[in-house]
Amino acid sequence: MKKKKRKINKKGKIFLISIFIIIILLILGAYFLIAEKEELPLISKNYSSYYNKYVEANKDAKLYVKSNEEFTESGVVYKGTKMQLANNYDKKSQYFKIEDLGGKYYISYNDIDKVDSYYNISTRYKNYIVFNKNIITDKETTFYSDDGKMYTIKEQLSLPIIIQKQDRYYVEYNNMLLYVLKDDISEVIDSNNTDKTNTLGVPVLNYHFVYNPDQEECDQEICHTEEQFKTHLSYIKDNNYFTPTMAELEMYMDGELRLPSSVVITLDDGRNINIATKILEEYQLNATAFIVTSRYDMSKDFIKSDYVEWQSHSHALHDAGTCPSGYGQGGGLTCLSDDKILEDLRLTREALNGATAFCYPFYEYNSHSIELLKQAGFTMAFAGEYAGGKTKATVGGDKYRIPRWVIVNWTTMDDFISYVSGAA
Repeated sequence: MKKKKRKINKKGKIFLISIFIIIILLILGAYFLIAEKEELPLISKNYSSYYNKYVEANKDAKLYVKSNEEFTESGVVYKGTKMQLANNYDKKSQYFKIEDLGGKYYISYNDIDKVDSYYNISTRYKNYIVFNKNIITDKETTFYSDDGKMYTIKEQLSLPIIIQKQDRYYVEYNNMLLYVLKDDISEVIDSNNTDKTNTLGVPVLNYHFVYNPDQEECDQEICHTEEQFKTHLSYIKDNNYFTPTMAELEMYMDGELRLPSSVVITLDDGRNINIATKILEEYQLNATAFIVTSRYDMSKDFIKSDYVEWQSHSHALHDAGTCPSGYGQGGGLTCLSDDKILEDLRLTREALNGATAFCYPFYEYNSHSIELLKQAGFTMAFAGEYAGGKTKATVGGDKYRIPRWVIVNWTTMDDFISYVSGAA
């Protein structure tokens, strides 16, 4: 006799399905709870919610290297340091691979936050001539930017010196100019890094007022038409001369930095600086504008540019006839009281956010004025032709008597070329 099959009504089916769903949810809930506690890979963790091309460390975070599927601690990346991630995520460990640092380091997803952009990295240092010396770091190497610590890598490295300072060496690492403290160096060795040689001197050009003759008149010999200025800049650009900033020139003179063939461009007073700035931006050449700061509102009167830096031509010492003078026009720097001069220098540095380069009004100075400049915090000063008996800024030269070639509207192209090439 056949047994009758028990039929499950509709309500029974719904009940069984509900029980099954509850069991699945309980299992998943237990899994997630254990995973969170033990930091296991979570299937609920969405890779794309953590991955971004650009990230930064949200704390001083450990770096890891991977070998035989094992991750070993191998350094530190410091809080705020930005990184580029490779599109490579180890799901088991939940580490992201860092594209920077040679592509061999990993970081935990917990230790990074997304950011929209990477560093605006300057490549100017690639114009410098490396020294034929390398640093050998200790077993751990800590790299710093000028803003602070970036990485500590558990590696001993040999790196060419790009800039040598009293307490640090600047080197290239991770396609950036970073430094290592001298206290973290085991030794410095000779190395054949380059056959290029340091330039024997850097000529400095002195311009004044660049103008458009179709729009204004300028009848002084120190007025330069846009055409003349552009012709000179074209020659500099076409012949691959480097145009150092004030900081770069000072490091060169101090023997801390080696330069290729270079020329420094300066413009005095402040008049028509915006016209010159636009042309310098067009040619992508660097220059320094020496400003008489009492005559201008620094926050409104000038275009800010990466190619033109502002330094001091005094605050209000650029008035002829203030001092008796055997030559020149008698600016106040050579005869006013120390208090008046130091107050002027304080005001001009304040207006220029701590400028350290100075240009003598009317090219007039004496030994005492140099001492006052030093007291005020200026580290270099520019004069006129043959200052200190020189024609160029040189390694070890007098940084308070830096000579400049005065460019006038009747300067010939042959004369200009002889100045720039160092033949004059």
